[in-house]
Amino acid sequence: GKSPQRYPQTRNFRIECVAYAGDDRASDVLQAADGAGRLDEQVERAVGWFLGLGRFESYRNLAREDRHLLPRAAVREALVNAVMHRDYAIGNPDRAQAGEDASSLAAAVPLTAFPAGLTARKRPDPR
Repeated sequence: GKSPQRYPQTRNFRIECVAYAGDDRASDVLQAADGAGRLDEQVERAVGWFLGLGRFESYRNLAREDRHLLPRAAVREALVNAVMHRDYAIGNPDRAQAGEDASSLAAAVPLTAFPAGLTARKRPDPR
């Protein structure tokens, strides 16, 4: 349907996106968003949120090139995997987190079924 979260049974089938000031969930929240809707909409909203967190610039000859901190394909693949391996019996949302030194994706599935701390380190500053 167009808005699957309107039903009590599917209210938590979404992706929560949170950026923290530090490296753990005890740090201050800098930015938060909720990727709700159909599965494809959830993934695209979360990808857009993640890519909007920051960019860095690099130079090739005299041309400046703006790049995302993490490649779009990698972010999308991690989010699609989290949604595809989501345990609907648990009923918890997937959580995309960004901290000071790392970004991670916590899937709402048991540890035995999927690694709960898929992590990608930020690229070093090219300066």
